[in-house]
Amino acid sequence: MLEWFSIAGISKEVKSRIRWPKPKEMTKYSTTVFTFIVLFMIYFVGADFVVAILLRLLGIVA
Repeated sequence: MLEWFSIAGISKEVKSRIRWPKPKEMTKYSTTVFTFIVLFMIYFVGADFVVAILLRLLGIVA
């Protein structure tokens, strides 16, 4: 009935039905993720810097 809900069933599922990425694909995906992380970091640090400057100009020191 629930034969997939066992160690043997899970092992079979992982080996036969899941498509694992190739090393070249994994490198491409990882590079994309890290690039977006760096770009978002630059954006948010820049936005924080601009907001801090605007608050200082308004006389609200944070």
